[in-house]
Amino acid sequence: EEKANLASSIAQVGKPEDMADLVTLISADIERMRRGRAARAAGDHGPLGNGGSMSYAGWHIAAVMHLEPAGAEQVLIDLLPEPEYLSDAAAAMARDFVPKPERSFDRTFRYDLMWAAREGRVPPLGDDHRRTRFAAALNAEIRRLRGQLQDGKPAAGLKELAKALAAVDARGSAAAVVDAIVLPSQWDQYIRLDAAERLLMAGVVLPATTAFALVDSILERTEKWMQDSDRYLLRRIIALCPFVDDPAAGIAKMRDVLGKRRLRRYELREIVTALGESRLDAAVDLLYELASDAPTFEQCEDTFVNAFAALDTPRARELLLGCVDPDIRGIAVTRRPHREDVLVARLAELARRRPEAAARLRELCERDLPELNRHVLSTVMDSLGTPEALAANLNLINDARPSP
Repeated sequence: EEKANLASSIAQVGKPEDMADLVTLISADIERMRRGRAARAAGDHGPLGNGGSMSYAGWHIAAVMHLEPAGAEQVLIDLLPEPEYLSDAAAAMARDFVPKPERSFDRTFRYDLMWAAREGRVPPLGDDHRRTRFAAALNAEIRRLRGQLQDGKPAAGLKELAKALAAVDARGSAAAVVDAIVLPSQWDQYIRLDAAERLLMAGVVLPATTAFALVDSILERTEKWMQDSDRYLLRRIIALCPFVDDPAAGIAKMRDVLGKRRLRRYELREIVTALGESRLDAAVDLLYELASDAPTFEQCEDTFVNAFAALDTPRARELLLGCVDPDIRGIAVTRRPHREDVLVARLAELARRRPEAAARLRELCERDLPELNRHVLSTVMDSLGTPEALAANLNLINDARPSP
């Protein structure tokens, strides 16, 4: 710990030429861990044997990055073959190439960035020279470790390298990342998922076989029981399926998994959002199936409304209008929504975007509607605020009934 504190101090007050001292401290830390593990294997349960499991890799890597980011590049590359430092070095390489979340600790997948990348509307993050150096080093180390496969099992650290490579050079090295994360293993689904999500975020279309292998591995591992962390992991993995190279098969896989694993109703939010962001005609059928269960719709109503609005297919627009139009067979809104503001906002946006939807809403204002429909419709008309909408809103006034 004293050496780790020394490394942090050097990073704070040192100069670029002090990088050699940090490298010396790192070499000493690696040697300490190896001696400790050897002692432990020989039966030593004292300070030496027990200390071998304690790593200060994170401290030392942070010190290297702080002292001189440019000079740190070669240090990180040189540390990749060291098992004790591989994970932290790879993560440091990827740091500047990973999109920053909109909010701290936000794990929400950025579908907007994914579609922007697929459509070529955003340039890759990070410095191109550094990308080239890091990608070459990561690919070389992945090839070296793949040569050490034993009985088909990946060498330790292989998928950590693939995860970093997915951030650094997703488009140029997608095949190498995919080849690494499809290798079977029981307890590394989080790493494989992170790598797959990074590929998606960079605009890569996942092979269906890759996503399905990840789905099947978590299903196999949780066949007897699932902890809450497993349920969270499963939801994130299922959400990959609409974005594979065979979208119809992806939707079918989602339906199959949801039939095998009963998720709590509120846990369907990530899956509903993924369907809404998929831009697939086939997604609306599964969305409708899920929303047709009244308790599920009640617990996730704002997510369903946003999903129908985001999907924006003819049937999805129809289902959204069905929340106020009694002539549309869809999801019946039988009570005042908890997030009425979301429903009103999405209907108003639809009316602004689609003249035919605006005309239909104005026509509904002339109908004798149920009280709940009148209330929501009146709020939508008020939100639109156009002369036509405000005039139509007056038609909802009925002295014989409560004001909407």
